[in-house]
Amino acid sequence: MKTADYSTAKAILDGVDEAVAASERTWGVGRLRLLVEDDLRARWDRQWLAWCRACEAYDLAAIRTQGAAVRRAIGVLEQAARAAGHEALRSDVWEVLHEGRAVAVCRTSAEAGVVARDRRDLEAWTVEELVRVALAGRSAISAVKQAFPGAEVVAMRSPAPAPDIDWERGDELPPDLAGAG
Repeated sequence: MKTADYSTAKAILDGVDEAVAASERTWGVGRLRLLVEDDLRARWDRQWLAWCRACEAYDLAAIRTQGAAVRRAIGVLEQAARAAGHEALRSDVWEVLHEGRAVAVCRTSAEAGVVARDRRDLEAWTVEELVRVALAGRSAISAVKQAFPGAEVVAMRSPAPAPDIDWERGDELPPDLAGAG
């Protein structure tokens, strides 16, 4: 590919990338194609494959044609999704500072994907991930929350390590284990 052709191809690629990124900011990463009918989704998938093949082949004429087609297809997908009653992502993302790290809490994986891509300063977690982590092996905490509605977890600590006692050496029991105090 000649330098001028390469520059043109790169400009088209940049434009398609921006169109895809704009759509992902609106609809979520990988979400839009799932909101439309199967036939339209299959047509999109074929179009995307044609675009990828044009880029891989360094075929400027195909890059022009397929790039323009991808941009039109994004508009068609968005129109079909809205016509089917779907809405763009809401921006319900909560941010919290935890132990010096900025963390984003998102409702869905699609929202977390957008945050992860657009806000590299944030560690993105979905509500489902947090629940999975919070409840894994935490039956005692869950039991307390059920017994005392409204109870709040304010800190988590690992249990204190068992004291290093060597009975062969004649070590004494620590006061908290010996009942002294």
